[in-house]
Amino acid sequence: MFNLKTSPDYVGIDKNHPCANTHVVMKYLDGAYSFWLPGSVVMWNLEPATCGTLHLGKGSGIGIGTTIKFDRPEQTLMIGKYNSLGSGIKIILGGKHAMHGISTQPLKCTGSRLRWSGLPWKP
Repeated sequence: MFNLKTSPDYVGIDKNHPCANTHVVMKYLDGAYSFWLPGSVVMWNLEPATCGTLHLGKGSGIGIGTTIKFDRPEQTLMIGKYNSLGSGIKIILGGKHAMHGISTQPLKCTGSRLRWSGLPWKP
């Protein structure tokens, strides 16, 4: 089951907000809002998320075209208060990419003398 968490002073979804026709608009007691787009939180196959936890802080927003991918129930993404993720950002929790080196960038392709050390798992 996917969980969405936020600040304790959350009062509900504001369906009358001017952005409510495109965004989920979360309202708080002090008048602050958080925004996110339906379809931006997904599974690896791009279906709506069925597991994981997103904590979206008060006053924060997720930009158009941003995708947050979950694939396991224990995964959590915490976005603090008054933060915003720009448009087109891709966040892959539990991603299957090399994490044991100094970078996940394919350095060999950039002309750097540094070299990618290979995958950390056996295919």
